[in-house]
Amino acid sequence: NRLSKVVLPDPEAPTIATDSPWLISRSIPSRMTNGPSLVLTFLVTPDALIMLKSSTLLISKPSRRSILVKQAFNPFCLLFLLTLCFPTYSSSTQSILVFGDSVSAGYGMTPAESWPSLLATDFSRLTPPLAVINASVSGETTSGGRARLIKALEVHKPDLVILELGGNDGLRGYPIAQIEANLRAMIETSQGLNIPVILVGIVLPPNYGRRYTSAFVEIFASLAESQNLAGFLPHPLSGLETDPSLIQADGIHPTAAAQPLIKNQIKPLILRWLNQ
Repeated sequence: NRLSKVVLPDPEAPTIATDSPWLISRSIPSRMTNGPSLVLTFLVTPDALIMLKSSTLLISKPSRRSILVKQAFNPFCLLFLLTLCFPTYSSSTQSILVFGDSVSAGYGMTPAESWPSLLATDFSRLTPPLAVINASVSGETTSGGRARLIKALEVHKPDLVILELGGNDGLRGYPIAQIEANLRAMIETSQGLNIPVILVGIVLPPNYGRRYTSAFVEIFASLAESQNLAGFLPHPLSGLETDPSLIQADGIHPTAAAQPLIKNQIKPLILRWLNQ
């Protein structure tokens, strides 16, 4: 008894074939594509397809000829085919997450000119290459960074974090204790996931007063002493002694010409971590 009429049910209807005035009976070509496909497709027109096993199919023809197709759904074969389609990376490949503000985001220049991009170019020549992911955001504060760090670590899964935050907090006169607590929390969050941290400090213009600027600088020195960091850079360039030609017109952000110098300050810290 061969089924002569098949009806495709509505989405909410039963899935048992029944007679219906909306009979579907049109010829389906046995060749649907003219290119290779990774999905093994069996087109059945007037044939009966009988599943014998998960790895064996028996196709019975009207001419009573049978074709036994073995291993059609072998999961190992499918896995092999998929490996041909997707790139694979060495398990030894490592990555660095640069997590900072406009000093690391390349404010006032093209992204390719920023020191993280210059680092990425240098480390791309290693074998295996060392990836540099720049998740810095201009205007970011320690509170904002603390709020988004967990997600960044989950998404990028870095082997090392370069933390460069606090400058915007200081320029806005935020409480010293708050800045330190946020930086400490970010360091401990990363280290809690076995991700080492390199801390990059910053200095403030002298017009913020000696008391505040001294306490601000002490934040980074204190954390470097107590947090078992992978590396510490007290400030980019030469701090307040930096050549004015290396600072943009706003008196705060380093110029594009200063980026190779910052890269050369941070790169030895990374190489020391890499060779440990």
